[in-house]
Amino acid sequence: MTFGRPAMISKGTGSAVPLPATIDKEFVTSNSGGEASQPANRPSMMTFFSRSLELYEILNDILLSLYMPSQEESPEDIHDFYFHKECTVFELDRALTKWCLKLPPHLRYSSSESSKDPIFRRQAIVLRAR
Repeated sequence: MTFGRPAMISKGTGSAVPLPATIDKEFVTSNSGGEASQPANRPSMMTFFSRSLELYEILNDILLSLYMPSQEESPEDIHDFYFHKECTVFELDRALTKWCLKLPPHLRYSSSESSKDPIFRRQAIVLRAR
Protein backbone atom coordinates (compact mmCIF):
# COMPACT_ATOMS: atom_id res chain seq x y z
CA MET A 1 0.00 0.00 0.00
CA THR A 2 2.84 2.39 0.77
CA PHE A 3 3.90 2.38 -2.86
CA GLY A 4 0.35 2.64 -4.20
CA ARG A 5 0.32 -0.70 -5.98
CA PRO A 6 -3.17 -1.57 -7.21
CA ALA A 7 -5.01 -4.65 -6.01
CA MET A 8 -4.51 -7.79 -8.08
CA ILE A 9 -8.27 -8.35 -8.30
CA SER A 10 -10.64 -5.53 -9.23
CA LYS A 11 -13.30 -4.43 -6.78
CA GLY A 12 -16.13 -5.66 -9.03
CA THR A 13 -14.57 -9.07 -9.57
CA GLY A 14 -13.79 -9.51 -5.88
CA SER A 15 -17.28 -8.62 -4.73
CA ALA A 16 -18.84 -11.02 -7.26
CA VAL A 17 -17.63 -13.98 -5.20
CA PRO A 18 -19.35 -14.46 -1.82
CA LEU A 19 -17.28 -14.59 1.35
CA PRO A 20 -16.58 -18.11 2.63
CA ALA A 21 -18.68 -19.53 5.45
CA THR A 22 -17.10 -19.17 8.86
CA ILE A 23 -17.37 -22.85 9.70
CA ASP A 24 -14.34 -24.96 10.57
CA LYS A 25 -13.73 -28.00 8.38
CA GLU A 26 -14.45 -30.53 11.13
CA PHE A 27 -18.06 -29.30 11.26
CA VAL A 28 -18.61 -29.65 7.51
CA THR A 29 -19.42 -33.13 6.30
CA SER A 30 -19.33 -33.95 2.62
CA ASN A 31 -22.18 -36.45 2.72
CA SER A 32 -24.70 -34.44 4.73
CA GLY A 33 -27.44 -32.73 2.79
CA GLY A 34 -28.22 -30.30 5.60
CA GLU A 35 -26.63 -27.02 6.52
CA ALA A 36 -23.31 -27.19 8.31
CA SER A 37 -22.95 -24.97 11.36
CA GLN A 38 -20.31 -23.89 13.82
CA PRO A 39 -21.13 -24.61 17.48
CA ALA A 40 -22.11 -21.42 19.28
CA ASN A 41 -19.59 -21.92 22.08
CA ARG A 42 -16.63 -22.44 19.73
CA PRO A 43 -15.23 -19.58 17.60
CA SER A 44 -14.26 -20.50 14.06
CA MET A 45 -10.70 -20.35 12.70
CA MET A 46 -12.20 -19.42 9.32
CA THR A 47 -13.51 -16.13 10.71
CA PHE A 48 -9.97 -14.77 10.46
CA PHE A 49 -9.87 -15.42 6.71
CA SER A 50 -13.32 -13.97 6.11
CA ARG A 51 -12.59 -10.82 8.14
CA SER A 52 -9.24 -10.44 6.34
CA LEU A 53 -11.06 -10.39 3.01
CA GLU A 54 -13.40 -7.68 4.31
CA LEU A 55 -10.38 -5.66 5.43
CA TYR A 56 -8.76 -6.05 2.01
CA GLU A 57 -11.87 -4.56 0.40
CA ILE A 58 -11.49 -1.48 2.59
CA LEU A 59 -7.76 -1.30 1.87
CA ASN A 60 -8.53 -1.48 -1.84
CA ASP A 61 -10.90 1.49 -1.44
CA ILE A 62 -8.09 3.37 0.30
CA LEU A 63 -5.72 2.61 -2.56
CA LEU A 64 -8.23 3.63 -5.20
CA SER A 65 -9.23 6.89 -3.55
CA LEU A 66 -5.91 8.16 -2.19
CA TYR A 67 -3.29 6.82 -4.57
CA MET A 68 -5.18 6.87 -7.86
CA PRO A 69 -6.94 10.22 -8.25
CA SER A 70 -9.04 10.74 -11.35
CA GLN A 71 -7.69 12.82 -14.23
CA GLU A 72 -9.81 15.91 -13.54
CA GLU A 73 -8.64 16.27 -9.94
CA SER A 74 -5.94 18.83 -9.37
CA PRO A 75 -3.82 18.44 -6.25
CA GLU A 76 -3.22 22.21 -6.05
CA ASP A 77 -5.10 22.41 -2.75
CA ILE A 78 -4.06 19.32 -0.82
CA HIS A 79 -6.90 19.79 1.70
CA ASP A 80 -9.54 19.70 -1.04
CA PHE A 81 -7.76 16.77 -2.65
CA TYR A 82 -8.16 14.57 0.44
CA PHE A 83 -11.29 15.88 2.14
CA HIS A 84 -13.73 16.93 -0.61
CA LYS A 85 -13.92 13.81 -2.71
CA GLU A 86 -16.58 11.17 -3.18
CA CYS A 87 -14.78 8.91 -0.73
CA THR A 88 -13.19 11.09 1.92
CA VAL A 89 -10.63 10.19 4.52
CA PHE A 90 -13.42 10.32 7.09
CA GLU A 91 -15.51 7.78 5.18
CA LEU A 92 -12.51 5.47 4.91
CA ASP A 93 -11.87 5.85 8.63
CA ARG A 94 -15.54 5.12 9.33
CA ALA A 95 -15.33 1.94 7.23
CA LEU A 96 -12.27 0.77 9.20
CA THR A 97 -13.94 1.62 12.51
CA LYS A 98 -17.11 -0.31 11.58
CA TRP A 99 -14.98 -3.24 10.51
CA CYS A 100 -13.15 -3.21 13.87
CA LEU A 101 -16.41 -3.03 15.82
CA LYS A 102 -17.83 -6.01 13.91
CA LEU A 103 -14.86 -8.22 14.76
CA PRO A 104 -15.82 -11.08 17.07
CA PRO A 105 -14.22 -10.93 20.53
CA HIS A 106 -11.73 -13.70 19.78
CA LEU A 107 -10.21 -11.58 16.96
CA ARG A 108 -10.02 -8.26 18.80
CA TYR A 109 -6.51 -7.24 19.72
CA SER A 110 -7.51 -5.76 23.08
CA SER A 111 -9.94 -8.51 24.07
CA SER A 112 -9.24 -10.98 26.84
CA GLU A 113 -11.14 -13.52 24.71
CA SER A 114 -8.30 -13.57 22.16
CA SER A 115 -5.65 -14.29 24.79
CA LYS A 116 -7.31 -17.59 25.82
CA ASP A 117 -6.12 -19.40 22.71
CA PRO A 118 -2.66 -18.76 21.20
CA ILE A 119 -3.93 -19.21 17.64
CA PHE A 120 -6.71 -16.66 18.09
CA ARG A 121 -4.25 -14.31 19.79
CA ARG A 122 -1.91 -14.59 16.80
CA GLN A 123 -4.80 -13.98 14.40
CA ALA A 124 -5.87 -10.90 16.38
CA ILE A 125 -2.32 -9.52 16.24
CA VAL A 126 -2.08 -10.12 12.48
CA LEU A 127 -5.42 -8.38 11.84
CA ARG A 128 -4.34 -5.44 13.99
CA ALA A 129 -1.04 -5.14 12.12
CA ARG A 130 -2.75 -5.23 8.75
